Amino acid sequence: MRSRYTAYVKADMGYLRDTLIPEGRESFDEESCLQWATQSQWLGLSISSTTEGGGEDEKGTVTFTARYVRDGEERDLAQGAALRRDPGSRVWHFESGRKPKNKTLEPASTVGRNEPC
Repeated sequence: MRSRYTAYVKADMGYLRDTLIPEGRESFDEESCLQWATQSQWLGLSISSTTEGGGEDEKGTVTFTARYVRDGEERDLAQGAALRRDPGSRVWHFESGRKPKNKTLEPASTVGRNEPC
């Protein structure tokens, strides 16, 4: 995930596409991904947890938070990523992302002290 985060920072769409699982590459929307990457100011990446399957299970997960500024607002992208290792090359590829339980993808709106909840 660190290398994919760096690819977002550098807007390296080729790397992002190449590190997807092969069947996910044809639906990769390079234009919208490039727009999101270049319109964000990247602040950092924190890895919360990792798991790796053993034996025949060539799958793993990474839970992370990427911090960035977009439209003048600091935001957190908290996500769990499913990864799959290519049995031949032993290289990990991004399979899918999901929002972890009890995490928000965007900052919650702030309620003022005199506003209804």
